[in-house]
Amino acid sequence: MLTLNTLIGWYWIIGAGMTLGMKASDAEVQARIVQGNKQYFPKSGELARYLRLTGQTNVDLALRAKVQVFETKLLALQTAIEKRLPKNASDQQKRAALAKYEQSLPARRRVGGAKTSCMQGVRGFGLQAIQGHPASRHPQLTAKRCVRGPACSQRVA
Repeated sequence: MLTLNTLIGWYWIIGAGMTLGMKASDAEVQARIVQGNKQYFPKSGELARYLRLTGQTNVDLALRAKVQVFETKLLALQTAIEKRLPKNASDQQKRAALAKYEQSLPARRRVGGAKTSCMQGVRGFGLQAIQGHPASRHPQLTAKRCVRGPACSQRVA
């Protein structure tokens, strides 16, 4: 079984990638699943045994693969930005370069960008969809973030 802490971390990674305009296609996720299965479960029946013992499902493995795709893309972006800096650049200079990159993105992709109201439905952990209402009207959603889909970056008023 996956812990809530793990799931929050995974969705945080997905959200960070989506904020920077990254996507993980179904083909990329499927390729990562196949690669992981070959690497970690080379013998017949090992994957089924692992799933049975851990209580995980194929959906859990797909989510993990999606997170790994985003991690790979985020690391590649960070590496590309750092390559443009001098070799002796400090950590502060590296952070500043990453912040500058984020600021170059359209406002709707930046964390804390334009405030909007997502009218396509609001979901939270354990909550049913509330169609047509901004999240700010629902005190259960204290983060005031639309969570339509995994890691929607829209903020609500």
